[in-house]
Amino acid sequence: MIIVRFAGVLTPAEEHLVKIEGVELSKQVRAKLLTDYYNGMLEGFYVPLEEAIREIAQLALVEKQAVLEFEQEQCVFLLTLGTKPESCGQGA
Repeated sequence: MIIVRFAGVLTPAEEHLVKIEGVELSKQVRAKLLTDYYNGMLEGFYVPLEEAIREIAQLALVEKQAVLEFEQEQCVFLLTLGTKPESCGQGA
């Protein structure tokens, strides 16, 4: 597993959105919306990263997750590596 931490990734408006107390959306719902947004936005980052991991370590990126830690004002990427991917289309 590879863990990458980035501090200071939230904009001031996003930090405020998570911290305010509101009637319409709970704090947890707002945090989930931001986490889903960042996961979607970072999806393009994973493609070249997975290619590099396959080339260098001969491992596959089997699971990936971005976790926003609002109290620490950081984003944590959890990358789980697995065995070398099987080649498709090669018969015996």
